[in-house]
Amino acid sequence: MAAPCVLTTALTLRDAGIAALVLERDTQPAGSTVLSSGFIPTCRTRWQAERGIEDDVELMAGDIQTQARQLADSAIVYLCCWRSAPTLEWLAATHGIPFNLIEDYRQAEAAGTVKTAGSEAALAPHLGLSEAVPSRTLA
Repeated sequence: MAAPCVLTTALTLRDAGIAALVLERDTQPAGSTVLSSGFIPTCRTRWQAERGIEDDVELMAGDIQTQARQLADSAIVYLCCWRSAPTLEWLAATHGIPFNLIEDYRQAEAAGTVKTAGSEAALAPHLGLSEAVPSRTLA
């Protein structure tokens, strides 16, 4: 299941002139974001700012830690929250990935959540993954 993180990494490598091979076990890229209806929690995005939604790294990190019962590595959580807006804005500006702000969605204290319809499906064409090669079992 090629999750958005894998596909985003492949786009980053390709943009840097480095070839990347993404292996997908399914006929369509459908990673974990599909399980969450395509929601991508984020903070400090231009979409939130345009609508006057105040959100910050501490609020998002606190929400994640609450959901994780304070068991997640704080440094990794903070880094992911800090980089969430620049990553989505890069995907939108550089690769034309469409994102929509869901204003009335609240997870604990989160002030805004960005959603793209099936994130894997939105990212895949940018990597030439519109068609899957039939899988083979490797011995």
